[in-house]
Amino acid sequence: MTSIKCIQDFTHFVNNIPNVDTLSYLYDKLGKQGVRVIYEKWGNLNINSPLYKRIIFTTFIRSSTFRFPGVIISPNTKGVYNVISVPPAPPVTIYQLKMLNENIPKDENGNITAIKVKDGTCITLYSFQGEWRISSHRGIDIGNVKATADMTFNQLLDDVLSVYEDFSYEKLNKNCSYTIGFSHSDFHPFQGTVNPTRKPFVEAWFIQSSNLTKFNNGKPFIKFNENIGLPLQKSIKVDDIKKLCVSATNAYQNYINTGETNYGYLLLYKHRYYLIESTLMESIRILFYLDKFNKLDTGIDKRKYIIVNSFLSANKYEMFLKIAPIYKSEFTFLNSEVAKIIDLLVKITFNKNFIPQTLYETVINEFHKYITQSITLDTRKVESVKSIICTFLYDQKNTNMVYRLTYGQIKQ
Repeated sequence: MTSIKCIQDFTHFVNNIPNVDTLSYLYDKLGKQGVRVIYEKWGNLNINSPLYKRIIFTTFIRSSTFRFPGVIISPNTKGVYNVISVPPAPPVTIYQLKMLNENIPKDENGNITAIKVKDGTCITLYSFQGEWRISSHRGIDIGNVKATADMTFNQLLDDVLSVYEDFSYEKLNKNCSYTIGFSHSDFHPFQGTVNPTRKPFVEAWFIQSSNLTKFNNGKPFIKFNENIGLPLQKSIKVDDIKKLCVSATNAYQNYINTGETNYGYLLLYKHRYYLIESTLMESIRILFYLDKFNKLDTGIDKRKYIIVNSFLSANKYEMFLKIAPIYKSEFTFLNSEVAKIIDLLVKITFNKNFIPQTLYETVINEFHKYITQSITLDTRKVESVKSIICTFLYDQKNTNMVYRLTYGQIKQ
């Protein structure tokens, strides 16, 4: 795990962060390690008081040498910064066995803790100003951030934790931060064979607790087996890392053949987690968890938007149905609705005097103008026009429009 000296050096650094030109100082000290600083200001204070209420150190480089990504600091009443939340560092993704051997010597297999990956999200709970807050590796306080069209992260987590009768915020120690994982079917649409009926599905698991008093005093601070009313992560014995790599490589085909899910493995060695992502998890990530899906406008149903995106993609269509056959009825619905859109586009092509009567028709009419600006339609044959329109329409770049016309507010 992280050495005592490493903790002491970091807490010494935090305690001595100046209250003047704070961001410049942090950039000078941490910028070369790929660390980014996200902050929250207090507001109007005396010039010698700390300007920043909370600061999080984050990085988009998983292999960064910085040991404490996701750590949050805040000034105490004396204006001295202290750590108020300590999550585990994000795992370093292992793409090749050679890369794994470079990080974990072969003769160290017996000193490795391996954990089966779950399809979910990791967050950290920490106490601030008398309330429990939710952070991620890149977010200081995401509780009120919209996670889905209808639910914030606070609401998602409350929904998940409500099924665990032994969990209670009152039982948590405010001098600790708690990192947990959770899965919610509204936020994690792939449920594999676990949830074939698509009923609401929730799950949570304990990852670690961090004693902040000990951390700020440069002492060992982590517990992996604390009972807070959530199930613990189950470790598995590692005899040969290569076997785990082979299992992860075969995971996609094995899921197609048997329905068994294997998302990969987390290897805990010394101070870092290493991720062996399975081929199944890689496919799920491509289909469901692209960054652009996390930046959708409020009000858009993320799950349905993802379905439309895969439906329109020649590369994703078959993969999506193989991995998530529970959504086959959605594809049937989209086939019917997109056929109506294509028929209207063809109708507009052959009717130059077409006047839209509804918002639905207006949107399609505007899309027809866009098509004709991009390509030339041969109006001598209906089937030729229809074929060209189909080819043009079935493209992921049209996801927004097709979503609006099928699931959105402009549907017919």
